[in-house]
Amino acid sequence: MVAVSLLRQGRGRLEPDRALALFDEAADLAASVRNFWWHGIALMEAAATRAVHGDPATAATLFIEVVDHWDRVGDWSQQWLNLRYVTRLLLRLGADDDAIVLHDALCKAGKASPLSEAYVSGLTEDGRKAMTGSEAVAHARMSLRRSSSASRCY
Repeated sequence: MVAVSLLRQGRGRLEPDRALALFDEAADLAASVRNFWWHGIALMEAAATRAVHGDPATAATLFIEVVDHWDRVGDWSQQWLNLRYVTRLLLRLGADDDAIVLHDALCKAGKASPLSEAYVSGLTEDGRKAMTGSEAVAHARMSLRRSSSASRCY
């Protein structure tokens, strides 16, 4: 089942039109054999694909599930990667301040941020505080909930 899940994820990257269905299927297959790591990867890739090519409110809701998954599993490597995806989505949703908070947390943790230094350098440092990983996860969850709700109002 894990091999089939991997195949589906690979095909999803090569066939963008089918990517979302394949990622969802890969997540279901990985969950069915209790492979929490591959399940999380498939969930994260599906949410990231939706963030770029689909409805941002749906992506925000899915990212809440992914944040919770990595928090439960305790895989910080994947959670930091996920927070990069969330940062990009928050920018797309117009939640620039929340994206900047996650950018600062990523940088404090020595992780790459999807925000360019040129974008961030024009912003004031006043009141900005880099969060710990746990604080960043809580902030991402809150920002995604707020963004998900706000996007559905339009």
